[in-house]
Amino acid sequence: MSAAQDVSYIETASAPSYDVSPDRARLERPVLGSAAVAEPKTWIALRLIVAIPLLALSIGALFPFAIIPVSSQAVVNARLSEVHAPTGGTLRNVSLEAGDIVKANDPMAEIVASPASSATAGADYERSLEDLTTRSATLAGQIAASQRKLSKYSSDATSYTSHLAADLQIQLQTATADRDAQQAALAPLEQEVRNDQQAFNDHLMPRTMLDQASEKLAEANKTLQTQAAEVSRLQRQIHDVNSGYLLDGNSQAPVSIEQRDDAASEADQLRQQKQAVDEQLAQLKLGHSERQTLSTGQVVLKSPVSGPVWARSASPAQAVAPGEDLFRVADTASIHVEVWLDRRYGPQLSIGDVALVYLSGLGKQLTGRVVAFQGTSRRRLDEEVNAIDLQPVHPDQYHVTIELAPADRQAIYIGQAAKVLFPGSKDQLRAKFYSMLMRF
Repeated sequence: MSAAQDVSYIETASAPSYDVSPDRARLERPVLGSAAVAEPKTWIALRLIVAIPLLALSIGALFPFAIIPVSSQAVVNARLSEVHAPTGGTLRNVSLEAGDIVKANDPMAEIVASPASSATAGADYERSLEDLTTRSATLAGQIAASQRKLSKYSSDATSYTSHLAADLQIQLQTATADRDAQQAALAPLEQEVRNDQQAFNDHLMPRTMLDQASEKLAEANKTLQTQAAEVSRLQRQIHDVNSGYLLDGNSQAPVSIEQRDDAASEADQLRQQKQAVDEQLAQLKLGHSERQTLSTGQVVLKSPVSGPVWARSASPAQAVAPGEDLFRVADTASIHVEVWLDRRYGPQLSIGDVALVYLSGLGKQLTGRVVAFQGTSRRRLDEEVNAIDLQPVHPDQYHVTIELAPADRQAIYIGQAAKVLFPGSKDQLRAKFYSMLMRF
C-alpha cells in the first residue's frame, strides 16, 4: 500500500459520520468502540423519585419551626429548699446521697450537740427571745395608741360627714324648690309668646313687642337650665358624701378624712409588723424546742419538702456550726419548666397557651400551659433559689414559665434539658403533628 493510500485510510477511519437521511436529520455522536453506551433515561426518573421525597421531608421539617414558637433552651426546674444546721455539733447517720428521693419530714441526719455549742445556743436563744418579746410588746402599745387616734379621727370624720350631708340636703331642697318654681313660671311666658306671635301675624302688634317677649322666655329657660344643673350637682355631691368620697373646694380630702385615713394606714402597718415579729417569735420557740433533747442532746435534721436531694455538703463525723448549709432538696411541688425564647415569637404567645415539652434525655413528652411571660431578658430578683440557674443565650430574649400538668410533675424530670413548642391554645391536632416532627 502506498503512502497516499495510508493517509486516505486514516482520515476516513477517524472522521465522524453524519446521518443525513430525511427522517433523521440530526448529528450523531461518533461511535468510539463498543465500550461507549448511551446513558439510560431510567436513571433520571430514579433520581427524581429519590430527590422529591427528600425535598418534601426537608420542607416539612422546617415549616413548623418557622411559624410556631420554639425554645432556644429550656429545662425542667424546681425551687431548692435548704437544710441548715440548727445548732453546732457533730454529724452522724448521714446516709442520703445526691439524687435520693425524700419525703417531707423524713430524717436526713443527726447532730450530736457539744456542751459548748448547747450553752452558746441557749444564750443566743435567750437574747433573741428577749429582743423579739420586747419588740412585740412595743408594737402592741403603738397599735393601741394608733387605734385610739383612729377612733377619734373616725368620730370627727363621721361628724363632719353628717353635718355636710345635712347642709347639702338643705341646699338641695332649696335648689329643687327654685327649679320647680321656675318651671311653673315658664308656662305663662310660653303662652304669652304664642299670643304675641299671633297678634303680630294679624298686624295687631309691632315686632319689637314680640322680640321682648321672646327674650324674656329665653332668659327664663336659661335660668331653668342653671337651676337644674345645680340640683344635679347637689344630688351627685350627696351621693359622694354618703359613699365616703369627699373633696373640699380645692379638690382635696377634708382634714378630718385625711387624719382618719392616715391613722387607719398606720394601724395596719403596725399590725403587719407585729404579726411578722410574732411569727419570728413562734419559729424561735419551735426551733428551740426541737433542738432541745434533755437526755442525749441530739438533733434530728428533717427534710422540709418532698423531692430529690439536689446537693449534699454533709459528711459523717463532720463538725458543723449553727446555720451551716448541709443539704438542698428540690421541691417536687414547685416543678415548672423554664424557657428562653427568641424575641420574634413574643407577639404569638399569651398566658394560658399550650406548651409541648419534649425531654430528649428520657424520650418523654410532657404537656403544660404558659403561666408567666416576661418581655425582656431581665429577670426579677427572686428570693427563692432554683435547681438550675438557666441564663439566656442572648441578652434580648423572652423568659417563659410553664406549669406542667399534675401527672407530669415527677421528681425524676427535675434538671432535664428540654425542647418546647408552643402550638397555641386549642389546636391540638397541629400540636401533635409538630411534636412528631420535633423528634426527628
